[in-house]
Amino acid sequence: PSPPPERLQSGCMSGQPALHGWIAVLGGLVLAESLFLPWYGLEVIVAGAEVGSSRSAWRAMAAMDVLLFLTALAAVAGGVAVTRRPELSLAPFVAGVAGLLLSVVGLVDLPEAEVAAIGGDSAAVGRKIGGFVALVASGGIAYAGFHAGTPPGRARPRSRGTTAARA
Repeated sequence: PSPPPERLQSGCMSGQPALHGWIAVLGGLVLAESLFLPWYGLEVIVAGAEVGSSRSAWRAMAAMDVLLFLTALAAVAGGVAVTRRPELSLAPFVAGVAGLLLSVVGLVDLPEAEVAAIGGDSAAVGRKIGGFVALVASGGIAYAGFHAGTPPGRARPRSRGTTAARA
């Protein structure tokens, strides 16, 4: 005898939150790793000679690097929790949104060049890959947290036109 349809449906649903939980864990690990990548680059031109350097989030940020690291830890812990209890999906979702906001601030608010340029010299600060990796990882965390708590079939509500066409 085959199991009742309710059991089949709940079995399918149990795999989805676990998958999304592991996606949140992976996103948290990538977010933590992005803090060691170069976030900012400094290009200085003095007397026609160009010199460049880059800084990771740990070296360039005062407190936001710690907040991003705590966000990554919350995403990993929340993702593991979601694999066991899908109703806790709000934790990785909130961590992902916080990571998105912090990453955007880090990409928009560039640090000062801290180099005095005179005459024909110039100093410019630019963005590097670390901030963009953090942005993508945070988006993945938020996505995983949101979808871990959404049962299959409820993620996309049907429009009235498709229901009427089927009837």
